[in-house]
Amino acid sequence: MKKKLFSFLVVAMLAGSTQLFAWGIGLQGGGGPLNGGLAVTFALDQVPLIFAVNLDFWPSFTLGATADYWIMKPNIMEWDWGAWNWYWGVGAMVGGTFGDAWGGFNVAPRILAGMNLEFLKGKADWLDHLEVFLQVAWQPTFHFGKKGTGDWDSDGKWEYDKGVKFWWYCFPFNLGARMWF
Repeated sequence: MKKKLFSFLVVAMLAGSTQLFAWGIGLQGGGGPLNGGLAVTFALDQVPLIFAVNLDFWPSFTLGATADYWIMKPNIMEWDWGAWNWYWGVGAMVGGTFGDAWGGFNVAPRILAGMNLEFLKGKADWLDHLEVFLQVAWQPTFHFGKKGTGDWDSDGKWEYDKGVKFWWYCFPFNLGARMWF
């Protein structure tokens, strides 16, 4: 009974707060030399950050999060029910990697750019707008932990390099959609 009451109160608070601020939630997929996978992306209108929580299963299980701040978001084209925009900004990434080939903690600053299309502005009472986006980031990444070398030792065990690794060449890209309420 307590779980049902708690769930009802959370849903009621979220539904009631949609009149106070806009919030968006969606999915994104992507890839890059060190990451990929599927992410849940979300944003709050009162917090100037776009968040994503990412799951990746190659080369090992990775759980990561990003927070991006859009410095500029100028219009390319605007119409009465939507807009085509481009944006650029900065952010940060943190994540953990767990598995045989890799393991450890990742952290990176981000510089990003992208484009988004906003649809259905003002066309539905329950939806502020729908956003479809494509973005790429430069994300020079520090990895603290183990990294598989791609070799097997004489006992048939995977060999590792341990310590701190740094990659300049990490350029993740994402394609996704968010619904704003």
